[in-house]
Amino acid sequence: MGDNFAYLLPLTMVMFGCAFLVVWRWGARPALSWAIGFLCGAGGFSLSMLSGHVPDAVIAIASDMIFSVSFFFYGQALVDRLGGPVFLRSRLAICGLSLLLSLWSVLYLRDLHAELALNDFCCGLMALLPLIAMRKHLHRAIDKALFAVTALVVADSLGRASTVLLTAPADIDGFASSEYAFVMQLTASVLAVLFALTALAAVGLDVVARYRQEASTDPLSALLNRRGFEDAVAGFRVGDPAAGSVVTCDIDRFKRINDRFGHAVGDRVIMALAQTIRAALPPGGIAARFGGEEFVIYLPAMGAAEAKLFADEVRTGFSEQDWGSAGIDGVLTASFGLSGTQVTDFSIHDAIARADEALYDAKRAGRNRVSVKLALISPESGHAGRAETKRITPQAG
Repeated sequence: MGDNFAYLLPLTMVMFGCAFLVVWRWGARPALSWAIGFLCGAGGFSLSMLSGHVPDAVIAIASDMIFSVSFFFYGQALVDRLGGPVFLRSRLAICGLSLLLSLWSVLYLRDLHAELALNDFCCGLMALLPLIAMRKHLHRAIDKALFAVTALVVADSLGRASTVLLTAPADIDGFASSEYAFVMQLTASVLAVLFALTALAAVGLDVVARYRQEASTDPLSALLNRRGFEDAVAGFRVGDPAAGSVVTCDIDRFKRINDRFGHAVGDRVIMALAQTIRAALPPGGIAARFGGEEFVIYLPAMGAAEAKLFADEVRTGFSEQDWGSAGIDGVLTASFGLSGTQVTDFSIHDAIARADEALYDAKRAGRNRVSVKLALISPESGHAGRAETKRITPQAG
């Protein structure tokens, strides 16, 4: 095996390992495991350059140990994308068993075939277990690509393990300079580059998606912010009379809460209302915090009658919460305004403006209620009608 080729694969893997470390600093959690995996892989392949200076048996044991750790972290990077410790104990056990089997086959058996087969099999198995878990999470094209490339890596490892008796030399000494070692590094070079590029693309896309989500999400309420709401309602169909309903709401006398109990308690109140909205939100509903204690909810394809039920469910759920732990011994309430979209709306903001008018009506009428701004245009006739507001007054008590 030529010296240039011997240097090429470790150098390539070091470069990818460093690239993953940079991405990890950007906040991508799986990138650290990828970095450790590729840096360990670089160390494992670079040991072959010590042949002639260090006994081949020592190189074999050391490289087996490093490759086992490398594949453990490849698997860890894959399961990090799933968000849980998938097969963690099993993979740790396989990693430890691989190290023991390497010592046994090299020092006791002095059998190169056993050493290669057992290490390749254990490495392939450590990558196979996360692959099994991944098959249920292939939602995006990059996930499918990563799954396919990982499957190639697993197939290569298990394939070598099953054919090593026919393809590998019989003696440990001189293995590093054998044709088998050359072919193994050549195959590993191609797969390592493909594996690293796919993993790097997956991690990079995850970082972009996370930044995009953070840019569109309100950190306090975990609902959309104004920008996220604008993006979410971009498909609002102007002129469609059945487009849906808009609900606006804010917390009654919120300034008094902040002034008397402090902003920390005020934040808890905002989070509580957001959680109540999120729990009642129907599939397809879009909820956002526009600022302060003001929330806007868009309910696609939902008529005013259903939207009123939704708003009253949120209103009741919020008013029934116990605030004793926050030092508040009274009842906290919120007011709601509601409007359906109209065929003459230029944008969703026309409906939001009407819902805001209804919200002000609810405040003036005593708070803790839902007010509805009826359509100014009759969808059936297309003629202008009289603006009218209806209020749903809460039950006594």
